[in-house]
Amino acid sequence: MLIMAHAQPELLDKLVSRLSESFDVYLHVDKAAPFSPRDFSWASQVTHVPRRRTYWGAFSVTKAIIDLLTVARARGHEHYILISGQDVPLKSNADIYDFVIGNKGKDFIRTIKMPHPGIQGGMERLTRSYWHAFYRYQGVRRFVYQIVEFLAAVGYRTVFQEKILSGDFYHGETWFTLRAETVDAIVAYMASHPEYVDVFTRSRLGEEIFFQTIIRRLRPDGRDIEDTTTFVDWDMGPESPRIFDISDLGRLSDRWELFARKVALPKSEELVDELYLRTEK
Repeated sequence: MLIMAHAQPELLDKLVSRLSESFDVYLHVDKAAPFSPRDFSWASQVTHVPRRRTYWGAFSVTKAIIDLLTVARARGHEHYILISGQDVPLKSNADIYDFVIGNKGKDFIRTIKMPHPGIQGGMERLTRSYWHAFYRYQGVRRFVYQIVEFLAAVGYRTVFQEKILSGDFYHGETWFTLRAETVDAIVAYMASHPEYVDVFTRSRLGEEIFFQTIIRRLRPDGRDIEDTTTFVDWDMGPESPRIFDISDLGRLSDRWELFARKVALPKSEELVDELYLRTEK
């Protein structure tokens, strides 16, 4: 289990406690989070991945996922499930295990061909440069970096199009369940295509494109690729994505997915307690 966390330590504590009973857990805690990986040192099955400062939509998010995969891959696991610290299990540990073993010939990651109307096409995430100066800097420094961002966007687009845009791109949820051989193939692809990795350093929300595209370039026919094992509701609001509460209990209980995102305290407290109770076996 690979977990990316940056908030809600009470929920993360419950998640780690549950999953570490049956699985090896690899935990990345954002460097800016108001809590530390040391807070979870009680869990013997948890490996702490070196912390990064991640910025919304920046390549640092993708790099944190790569870090998680790199550390976990060194242990030689058969499957890798990526979730967030604000996920809640929809199944028991035993059911999660049975699901993965029962589908061990498949990968679960959403791959939707771009451009796609659901994300207004989405190609601007790749053809424009994003340095995220807005999040990192203030005052004059922010202004200077915004100028650099604009110049990079104008000059970088041609290089990007020459090297990368000739191929197909795919997007989908960040979260996945992948087989070891698929992770090995992703690592090999990154090593043999350094220009692919390089251009994503300036992408926006690239974590929703990076792995999806590699997998579909390796398997253009989509063979043995199913939808993601994390349910996220982008439609019902009022948040985007929806933060689930007790009113969602019925429909979440009927889902086939292994996890649901997103939950947050205090809104989700009653729901989380009930789902943990129902999946405790």
